[in-house]
Amino acid sequence: MNQVPSVEFRAPANHRRARRAGSRGATIVEYALLLFLILVVAAFSLKLLGNTTRQGVDHTTMQFY
Repeated sequence: MNQVPSVEFRAPANHRRARRAGSRGATIVEYALLLFLILVVAAFSLKLLGNTTRQGVDHTTMQFY
């Protein structure tokens, strides 16, 4: 009689270690800080590139008139 060997699926070792250490996912504060950082970078980028983009758009628009 041929028996099919059982296959056991396991979580990766680092995942098991994290569970044992009591580590959890990111907290709401960490997500808020990440969102704030993204907003600061976006605001800085808009300020830095806004004038250059506006000048380019104005120049292009004037070519059509």
